[in-house]
Amino acid sequence: MASLFESYEQQVAAASAEVTTRIGQLQSLTESERPPMIDSITRLLEELTDTLEQMELEARDMGPSRAKYMGRLHSYRAEARRLDQEFRQARNPVYRDQAERLELLGIGASEAEDQRARLLDNSSKLERTGKRLDAGYKLCAETEEIGSSILGELHLQGETIDRARERLRNMNADLGRSSRVLTAMTMRIIQNRIVMVVFGVILVLVIILLGVYMYEKRN
Repeated sequence: MASLFESYEQQVAAASAEVTTRIGQLQSLTESERPPMIDSITRLLEELTDTLEQMELEARDMGPSRAKYMGRLHSYRAEARRLDQEFRQARNPVYRDQAERLELLGIGASEAEDQRARLLDNSSKLERTGKRLDAGYKLCAETEEIGSSILGELHLQGETIDRARERLRNMNADLGRSSRVLTAMTMRIIQNRIVMVVFGVILVLVIILLGVYMYEKRN
């Protein structure tokens, strides 16, 4: 955890230095040259904010050392707010003029800085909340899609089971008919054998009686 936090610290330091350098370059650019530089600084500040959020997640899992790492994180957030303020002033002269008017109205630099810091912090919180809401919405959409897919598969499986049951009922009906046919054939075979046996017995009796008759006739 600590090594990962320190890795984030190095990223924050590098990003802060790069933002400071580009803000200085922005002030000397012409109007046509400013938009690309503004876009690049905006991306750097967004990456810096994302890194600070990752650092906060890591700091919350530090256990006994949590307070120390949260203190360091607070310093990095203050530096990020300062860089964002400098960027706003360099990007928009109106913002710089507004700050100067606040000083003229008697609002001290520290008080104005505190107000801007609170506004920036609230804006950052709102942005993070919006990102979490977007992530939650995407998760809900993915869950709904997965649920719809599962319901579709269950419907198809239900149809397959119904067809299998219908085939089983047809097979049972066919087996019943076959069983009745076999039973009838067996009964006929038995009847035929009984008839043959009776006929054979009668024939034997006739032969015996005929033999007895012929014997008595000779005598």
